Amino acid sequence: SKALADYWNGIGARIKAAESECAEKSIAIYGSGFYGAYIFSTLKNAERVACFLDRSPFQQTKKLFGKPIRAPEHLPADIDTLFVGLNPAIARATMERMVWLGKPPILVFLDEGK
Repeated sequence: SKALADYWNGIGARIKAAESECAEKSIAIYGSGFYGAYIFSTLKNAERVACFLDRSPFQQTKKLFGKPIRAPEHLPADIDTLFVGLNPAIARATMERMVWLGKPPILVFLDEGK
């Protein structure tokens, strides 16, 4: 449907806009499932992705698109922008509960936060 296409086009546009705002910096993606993979595939310069973060210990031993999947506590210190690849229905609540060991990253959500 047109509404669904508009929804995904809006998400893609938000990802691309956020990527251009953090130009030249390394980024990470929270979530190694569908949404995380979608973000990675939408990025213009996906080689800038340092890693994926995932709470699941089963995912933390794997790679996605050749990038390591790490525990959220192991976010590299040089990452200041984190794309949140979680279902928008739960993404904000999940990220509010996160405890960052260092400086909290800038969070880029798929939805507009309405």
